Amino acid sequence: MFSIDSNDPAYIDTKDNVYVSLEEFKDNLVKIVKLSKKYTSKIIFTGLLSIDENKTMPWSDNEYWENKDLKEYNDIIERVCENNKLDFISFWDLLNKDDLEDGLHPNSKGHEKIFNCVSEYFSKIMFL
Repeated sequence: MFSIDSNDPAYIDTKDNVYVSLEEFKDNLVKIVKLSKKYTSKIIFTGLLSIDENKTMPWSDNEYWENKDLKEYNDIIERVCENNKLDFISFWDLLNKDDLEDGLHPNSKGHEKIFNCVSEYFSKIMFL
């Protein structure tokens, strides 16, 4: 099971200065899948979380996160999973602003929602 964090879509100062480009992000996911398939056929990815832009624009002095960008990266994870017939657990609409500690990271209530979502997923597949 892979849970990719939201650092890659962040940008420093300007939108053209992201940590990891969309293309590089996709290439990295494909590499992870290829390597993982050597060891197992059951590969699961979780999606990214939406954020509270009121607290992430900027998040620090020059570091920014936007839902639009996060959604693009999230969609890439989902497409890579679809193309490789892998399971994908979506978190995109799971949390609301009250579930985010600092606009970006889940608080205890947010983590509980994530836990329940993943637990529900595993409960379903265990009985297939």
